[in-house]
Amino acid sequence: MGGLNFRGKRELLARGLLWSGASFLLSRLPARDSLLVLNYHRIGNPDDDLFDPGVFEATADQFNDQISHLKRRVSLVTLEEALAFIDGTIKEKTRRCRVLITFDDGYLDNYEIAYPILRSHGAQGVFFLVTSMVGSCQVPWWDT
Repeated sequence: MGGLNFRGKRELLARGLLWSGASFLLSRLPARDSLLVLNYHRIGNPDDDLFDPGVFEATADQFNDQISHLKRRVSLVTLEEALAFIDGTIKEKTRRCRVLITFDDGYLDNYEIAYPILRSHGAQGVFFLVTSMVGSCQVPWWDT
């Protein structure tokens, strides 16, 4: 990288977040009682996959770092907590943004990679499955 000396993965990640603008966006999360829903499709290495690389949001290491960063800055919430916030039945207020983590389409890597990472952080996610494909070997049209 043009003679830059990176001292490790964390510094490389921090510089990448800074250069990409992602750290600025994360720093702009509301510091008040609000709800943000973050949506992922796939976690893993797109170079190791036969299908659409455009649906990968992060590698396992990047996702782990993202969840770790979010845990320090926001309140990661469950679906039930998010719904209670939306309908106004939640009583306690917070000065931190509430964040709900979701996954679309039910890719296997959601279970094999993302779920263990979430569990290791004591966090939950909401996984939306394409029910017509459960139990089939069919490839979704968007991956063909």
